[in-house]
Amino acid sequence: MGPDCTALAAPVKAVDERLADWHNAGRGTIRGRELRPVTKRWLALAAGLTCGVCGALLVAARGQESSQAAITDPADAASRGEQGLDLGDAPNALAPTSRPAHTAPALSAFVPLGPGLPPGTPRLRFAPAPGEFRGAWLHWQDFRSADAIARTVARARAIGLNVLLPLANYPDQAMWQSRLLPLNHDVAPGFDPLRELVRQAHAAGIQVHPYLIMLNGGLTKHPSIQPDWYAVRRDGQRADGWLNPSHPGVRRFLSALAADLAQTGADGVMYDYIRWDSGGDYDYSEATRRACQAETGIDPLTITGAPADWPRRRAWNAWRVAQVTELVRQCSAAARAVRPDIIISTSGGTRREDLDDVHRDARTWLDRGYVDFVCPMAYTTDNEIFRQRLRTELEPVADPRLRQTIFAGIAAYKLESDAEKVIQQVQIARDSGLRGECLFAFECLTETMVAKLAAGPFRRPARVPWTLRPAS
Repeated sequence: MGPDCTALAAPVKAVDERLADWHNAGRGTIRGRELRPVTKRWLALAAGLTCGVCGALLVAARGQESSQAAITDPADAASRGEQGLDLGDAPNALAPTSRPAHTAPALSAFVPLGPGLPPGTPRLRFAPAPGEFRGAWLHWQDFRSADAIARTVARARAIGLNVLLPLANYPDQAMWQSRLLPLNHDVAPGFDPLRELVRQAHAAGIQVHPYLIMLNGGLTKHPSIQPDWYAVRRDGQRADGWLNPSHPGVRRFLSALAADLAQTGADGVMYDYIRWDSGGDYDYSEATRRACQAETGIDPLTITGAPADWPRRRAWNAWRVAQVTELVRQCSAAARAVRPDIIISTSGGTRREDLDDVHRDARTWLDRGYVDFVCPMAYTTDNEIFRQRLRTELEPVADPRLRQTIFAGIAAYKLESDAEKVIQQVQIARDSGLRGECLFAFECLTETMVAKLAAGPFRRPARVPWTLRPAS
């Protein structure tokens, strides 16, 4: 952690207000709301986060010491079960691991993250605009070298894509020259795949939005991950590699990772696996139990399956949803502190069953401006199921402006032998009122798919369906 972090507690409120100015001034969902009290120790944690990944911003912050750091509407918080969090003091540094190729950095290595935009640069915010999102998720093989990138960009242009979404931190760590992670061992030393992809894609008029695997630590196996960051099941065992979104160390590390990625010149950052495991029942670590009990009066380990206990179960689920939402807020604040114009998105959707199944509330993330767009993965080979899935994503979103920021994920990997169905699902997405599609994955796009897309729904060029406007 950087020097004298505790002295930075006072400007936390100013940081959140700057974030509102940058990104959300027009929405009215952050500025002007009553600030709820949080504990002194949570405030110290928030200061640690901002010191670790928002230090350049905090130098300019001014304000009186306050214990009111989280911006929340009380009625909204009550309806969603969102609570303040006190998990004690976070460790001062991420301890080194046994991996010889890369030592986990101390948090002080996370800063400074760069100067941000020059003084006087207009603050910009995301705003929907006419256009269509035409994207594809990439795996590392498609941008591991300059030659691979050239082939990928040429093929993307031939298809008619306007966005590429490369996987940035799996497998084998980072696909950019990161301060926090080792470079993928299949990448030539000194080469920065992501920055080269950005350079070539931008020259071709294509945006780049790398995505991060967030809470599935069993997949990423990042050397900085500490044993106590993993979630705990009711039986006291580790939850199959899933990280605890309420853990201070998890929040600080993932926030720093988002900020580090935001400096690559990419147009945006996407969060993947920003959820709990499907149907996963955790976290029952002592720290989480204490925090939940302090905020809700409920020790989750005492909840039973009896009908009389359903109200407590609902409150526990709402508290877990709130932990993921807070993680998203902190990661986005960190990324925007170094790049106020960075576009934030997630591969998750807005359907209401996600609240109980994976404790994800992307509708709230959109509404509060924590993310700018979402790409729900409506992966199916059945067109009617696909159509219905898109309905369930749209139904909870009443704001027509926010509906314009939902783009359909299409399972090209399941349709390699049925290219026509990819075309049909693109049309279904359009007929449903969505402004775009994202194909998974780029390497699964057969030559037949490429030809049909280029000659059919993507035959005319399209702009991305947003613009960056000066914040009012």
